[in-house]
Amino acid sequence: MTFSTHSALRADGTPADVGLIYLDQVDVAKLRTPIDVVDDSGVIDLIEHWTEEDGIGLGGVGRPREIPIRSVLVLMVMLAIDNQPMHLTKARDIICDRATDKALKTLGFPARNETDYKSLRGRKQWYDKLWHAYHAILRVVDPFPEMSYKQRLTREEYDTLVATRSPALVEARRQRLTLFNNSLIMAAAKLIGEEEFSRWTGDVAVDGTPIKAARIGSARGARRVSSEPDAGWYVREGNHDGSNEDNPYKTMWAYEATLAVMTFGKTEDETPSLLLGMSLDKPGHNIGKRAQDALSHIISDPEMPKGYFIGDRAYLPNSKPENLAMPLRLAGYKKMGDQRGDSLGFRTHYQGADLIDGTWYVAGMPKKLVDAGVDFHAGKIDETEFATRIEKRKPFELRIKTVTEDGTTVFYNPANYGKYTTVLLPGVKRPENFAADAVKVFEKDLPPKQHRKGLLKGNKTLRIPLHVGAKYAQQGPAWATKEWAAIYHRGRNTIESRNDLLKSGRYSSIGDQTTRMVRGFAANAVFVALGAVSVNVGLIKRYLHRLVINFDIKPKPPTPPETRRMSDEFLSEIHYANAPPQVA
Repeated sequence: MTFSTHSALRADGTPADVGLIYLDQVDVAKLRTPIDVVDDSGVIDLIEHWTEEDGIGLGGVGRPREIPIRSVLVLMVMLAIDNQPMHLTKARDIICDRATDKALKTLGFPARNETDYKSLRGRKQWYDKLWHAYHAILRVVDPFPEMSYKQRLTREEYDTLVATRSPALVEARRQRLTLFNNSLIMAAAKLIGEEEFSRWTGDVAVDGTPIKAARIGSARGARRVSSEPDAGWYVREGNHDGSNEDNPYKTMWAYEATLAVMTFGKTEDETPSLLLGMSLDKPGHNIGKRAQDALSHIISDPEMPKGYFIGDRAYLPNSKPENLAMPLRLAGYKKMGDQRGDSLGFRTHYQGADLIDGTWYVAGMPKKLVDAGVDFHAGKIDETEFATRIEKRKPFELRIKTVTEDGTTVFYNPANYGKYTTVLLPGVKRPENFAADAVKVFEKDLPPKQHRKGLLKGNKTLRIPLHVGAKYAQQGPAWATKEWAAIYHRGRNTIESRNDLLKSGRYSSIGDQTTRMVRGFAANAVFVALGAVSVNVGLIKRYLHRLVINFDIKPKPPTPPETRRMSDEFLSEIHYANAPPQVA
């Protein structure tokens, strides 16, 4: 017996009439989540405002818009959530083949009997309308509007175009693009509900991940640049900047997406850690500023909580303090990072306090404790001795009393802290009651008497201005302690997981170039944001499903406490943490 499937697959009727296509129809219910994301984000108002601000529209330089930008954006969000290739042809197929009449009406399109959805000419016209609507969005957020991606440019042509760029326009458009993307991502995150979202206390982890841009990069000495000339070479080591083409570890021509994710401590209900924001740049370029961009909408919102900022060595202590550490602290964040080989040990002294491995301690700590990280990194001591020395530092640690609006941190003096006094300094009157295990400091470990100020004179508190030691100072638990490891490694594991979910295909396939057949900085940035939206929706769906199926199930017993102070990964990394100094 023979039969033909041709008639079943043709788009020559309503979805119910065309057979197999009906199995993949798009109804109003299918559009509900994408519409919520787009409408809750407020991005349509932003695009309309920027379009008017730039003088584009019926009275400006752009062509008249034939379909609403809201409609094309809803369709692209729907494709992202379904983990489908985010192609305009796919959006056209939804309109021409898959959407019910009610769905078409919801999107602002005519019913099937009111216009041509069937002919090749009609389908091409719908594609063209989608193209112009989508590019009406890109047109007002593109930092590099002078670029054309129809063919590869010569080096001279590209350099000429770059020379025409206005730094002010580039920065303004970058801010627009970042706000547009982060508004969509945050709207998707808030789909979890106000009660669940409010459980997040402000801790964030940030990291960069490569987004492959083109098969052919801009090779040194080549006559033509890449078809994505504003991307760059990505390397796995250091800050990922592979612009030095002689680097043997160069892996791909790519953009770098900086992602920000909420992090939690261990919670019984396992609230999902959702993506909060992103930014895009060349690999390893301005990583401190790009981290700020990924959090800019949170920083500017006084209602948003600010907790720990967790970043790897590329951010802390690598970045210039004015690019990351100082703005974050002014925004209310507490920095938590790792240490590089060249940042270990003593960094600076201020009014009787020493900055050692990112933490402020009262001066007078024995040298072997000061050099704990240095000695372990050099292989002079083993893990057990390292852990012992780190533990013995605790009595010397300065405890934070408060942080002022200008970023000044006020510390208690551990040598003059009433019954909580943990250090006994020569020449400083001991309180009537002090900790039973208070450590006695010897004269030989103190600086010369003429240099003893502040804490060493017995002052009860010490005010350390924002700029002092800003590159290295951290505000969480002291580095390498069990408390530090619990927060830092949980944050790092979370952001690595979200990087993988964004690109691996489980909730989003941004890592597969065939899902985003686009060129250009702005287009790639928007598609990464749509991928982040998809990840958030997927995580929320999984969370809600877990709540339903576990409703009547006895909760799991609590996780037994960790017996190790920190992970093996950290202990091995510290031996090799001496990458060359870099700034960002």
